[in-house]
Amino acid sequence: MRLQRTISAAAAIPVNLPPHVALGFLHTYIPTLTKVPDLVEFHEIPSDPASISDDPFFGPWDETVRTYMSRGAIRIAPGLTKVTEWPSVFQSTFDGIRLVTRFRFRGHIQHHI
Repeated sequence: MRLQRTISAAAAIPVNLPPHVALGFLHTYIPTLTKVPDLVEFHEIPSDPASISDDPFFGPWDETVRTYMSRGAIRIAPGLTKVTEWPSVFQSTFDGIRLVTRFRFRGHIQHHI
């Protein structure tokens, strides 16, 4: 089942910072990944054109497409955490980024006392 969500993250940008500099930083994708709550780690993996070929939100494949494998700790209940991994595919646009995450709830559950 496809589900679309919008996640917003805000950060103060100095008024003297040119917009193209802020957008260039956003296009590194790292600022977006570091704002994900409970993200434990991430690393870049090879991108596969098939991963976005049928996605109507993405533009044509280009050199800006990057894929990261993310590992996060999802809190299920107090003291109960599920650790899971998922790929996230990014693409730069003229005024921002596009992102698709193929998240499936898999992994292992950790109990913290």
